[in-house]
Amino acid sequence: MMDDFDNVLGAEIRARSRRIGNEWVIPFPEVVEAIDQASNAEIAVLGVDVFELLTDGIRCYGESVYDFRDSTNWRAFVVQNNDAAKQFVAQNTHRSGYGYILTVASHREHQKLGN
Repeated sequence: MMDDFDNVLGAEIRARSRRIGNEWVIPFPEVVEAIDQASNAEIAVLGVDVFELLTDGIRCYGESVYDFRDSTNWRAFVVQNNDAAKQFVAQNTHRSGYGYILTVASHREHQKLGN
């Protein structure tokens, strides 16, 4: 199922990423650009997971722990979350053999969840 993030993620990032199920596993430094693209489309990055890429799949290596709940001002919510996502990536930079999965939601998707 396509989500709003799929519609804004650039072709160059897609070409360098691995699709596993409904998720994009995005390498560094492309993950930073993907967060910027989400920001430009007002899509919030609610969390970041780091995965080690294996020949037969992926293994979770780490995850972000930020949690902002007040989404009454959507733009401020996006900025707060996406800044935290970029900070997490900067503090957890892994290159060859690793990728990042971004948990994302547009305002429309977030409202569908009852938030």
